[in-house]
Amino acid sequence: MNNRLNVPIEPDARCQQEARKLWAHYDPDYEEAFWLTYRPLIEVARQHAQEAIIVRHQIRQTKVATKENEVSETFIQSRRHSFTELFYASLLLIFVIVLYKAHLHRQSPNNPGLDKLRYAPPPKPDFFPEALSHALNEPSEILDLGYLGMNKVPEQVGDLIHLERLYINDNELMFLPSALQQLPKLRHLNASKNEIFTINGIEKIKSLQSLYLQNNSLRSLPKNLGDLHHLEILFLEDNNLSELPTSIRYLKSLKSLYLRKNSLTSLPYVIGDMHGLKALYVEYNQLDELPMSIGRLKSLEFLDLEGNKLRSIPSEIAGMENLIRLDLSYNQMTYVTSSIRNLRFLYKLDLSHNQLHDLPSAFKQLTSLEELNLAGNPMNKTTVAKIKSWLPKCKVIF
Repeated sequence: MNNRLNVPIEPDARCQQEARKLWAHYDPDYEEAFWLTYRPLIEVARQHAQEAIIVRHQIRQTKVATKENEVSETFIQSRRHSFTELFYASLLLIFVIVLYKAHLHRQSPNNPGLDKLRYAPPPKPDFFPEALSHALNEPSEILDLGYLGMNKVPEQVGDLIHLERLYINDNELMFLPSALQQLPKLRHLNASKNEIFTINGIEKIKSLQSLYLQNNSLRSLPKNLGDLHHLEILFLEDNNLSELPTSIRYLKSLKSLYLRKNSLTSLPYVIGDMHGLKALYVEYNQLDELPMSIGRLKSLEFLDLEGNKLRSIPSEIAGMENLIRLDLSYNQMTYVTSSIRNLRFLYKLDLSHNQLHDLPSAFKQLTSLEELNLAGNPMNKTTVAKIKSWLPKCKVIF
């Protein structure tokens, strides 16, 4: 919070300060936006309240008519005027509170459908970030241009030949500037939470090791994405991707791939060629089957397929011999392949909220399994007791 909020303030301003703290909890960099927008309403409400206080003070000074139980007409009118002013003040403040709660709801992490509708004032025509100006004068390996409301990255960024880490997240960018291709040492790029719909040319930044593009508007990826031979981490969550390019097979250094909340209906067969992959997250897509080649991911340790439309998993899954965590919850699975017995290091398996009536006896051989979640499946008590007897050391959740 800014220091200016810590100085003594008027009583009605204290409410604003408390509300500012709440707003900052969701998005401190945009906390001023709400109050700049609705300050006129607050001022009008304050004026009504002050007028009501003045009138009520006048009422106390007004002498009541001489007869008992009678009051002058002036007194009655003043009293009505006082209540009218208080009514308008309360009504306006309630309206402001409703608007404020709407803003908080937009920022809430439980409202992913609206999390891109963030308020950010447009940059001035001569917008030039102070951080960039400093970096141009004093060569630096890190530049943070996040949360600035930019709709364009200044071309001068391309002059920072020593730059290794660039943060342009939480802006209003629609594309990545070609100037980034002039950065020979750029290893880390965070462009998440923008409105980016194309990343053409990204493959020319050969030095990239981690790329964060979650919460954007991507519908497709460049065909030559596989040219990023040093890429180890790729975040593509919360976009509109319907397919992956076959060139991903050439991302030989890739260890973690995040595809949560896209529109994928299938995974390419060539995904089995990504032998260095250790973590694959494809939650909440539209997958109804997995390619048999997935069994060739022998280095894979984490596989999350929650919230898809899978009815089964291929027997080739047995090839993922180093898998330690598998999440198949919230699918439409009716059976589990017996080849799961080969996942010797599997310690956590989530099969909750499927359509499983039973499990194969092959589960007896999952000696490393420490947690098995079967909640939300149509299993009877006999089946439950049998499974528990198979896995006496495992925490089984029904």
